[in-house]
Amino acid sequence: MPHRILLGNLPRFNRLVLAMSPEPKGVFKDDDYDFINFRVSEIVDDMQAAIMTICEANPVSRFILTVSPVPLIATYCNRHVLVSNTYSKACLRVAAEELSMSIPDVAYFPSYEIIAGLTTAPGYYLSGLRSISPFGIEHVMRAFFLGIASTNFSILTLG
Repeated sequence: MPHRILLGNLPRFNRLVLAMSPEPKGVFKDDDYDFINFRVSEIVDDMQAAIMTICEANPVSRFILTVSPVPLIATYCNRHVLVSNTYSKACLRVAAEELSMSIPDVAYFPSYEIIAGLTTAPGYYLSGLRSISPFGIEHVMRAFFLGIASTNFSILTLG
């Protein structure tokens, strides 16, 4: 599904958004790409366009959005990766909320909140704090399928 991501590289020769550098590590050429950090409004606009395009082809489509709890490990911005990670998750979460509140067949599932929330139990991340533990994955999937199994699509929305 073509959509903007929060962070990307825009090749100067065709302006298609790339989620990752197409160059091998250490070979990235700044002259060939422009870094872009998308705003919430841009994410929402692009996702709305993608959802509408999909619904034109399949009018009974329904969508479940989530935010990955896996943290960023690096940033192109001139700031600490923790600041970039917080911004990234916040933008994606706000965009998902706006979409789920404004489009009837879009729901939000709180995988980020289940794993990274302050009220969660320890043990959802592995020791390096970069990967989700099997315990965390099982918890998220159990919550997801309980929501789906309820047959009430709106149970997945927080709002």
